[in-house]
Amino acid sequence: MDRYFLDILLDQVKKGNQIDGLLRKQAWAEMISLFNAKFGFLYKVGILKNQYKTLRRQYNVRKNLLELDGFAWDNARQMLTADDCIWQDHIKAHTDARQYMTRPVPWKIHYPSISGTSKRARSKAEGVVHAVRKRVTALPDMDEDLVLDACDFLEDEMKVETFLALDVKLRKKWLIRITINV
Repeated sequence: MDRYFLDILLDQVKKGNQIDGLLRKQAWAEMISLFNAKFGFLYKVGILKNQYKTLRRQYNVRKNLLELDGFAWDNARQMLTADDCIWQDHIKAHTDARQYMTRPVPWKIHYPSISGTSKRARSKAEGVVHAVRKRVTALPDMDEDLVLDACDFLEDEMKVETFLALDVKLRKKWLIRITINV
């Protein structure tokens, strides 16, 4: 049901029925009609609005985790990953994050466009580029060729996430190993 809800929500966004992160009344009416027809419910719009708020809250928790050192997105398993010690330390202070330690989130990819974060996402992407460049050039004994190879290699989002999730001591070794094998 969550997947279907996100699909019809994304469809409304693509139709232009979202302004400044808020959906128009006609969008909610169409969505509740589709949702009730699909599942045979007689829900009112409030149910979908609550689900939207819940999914947005969950998205923000996951997004915040991905911004922390040590956390990465595993595309194959569709879930957040980190060393157990990193998870445990974080969960002590943020119990709401516990569910993401073992729970896949297959709709991660679509939600940023629904949550009205496209401008923020672009800004974040620029920040990530800056952070990666800063971390690559901060590695000890990096010659210019290796820096250029690393920049080419780190154009892939998954590779960037892996790079940022690695311990500082392992980053250079990983880059050397990967760029040699390319």
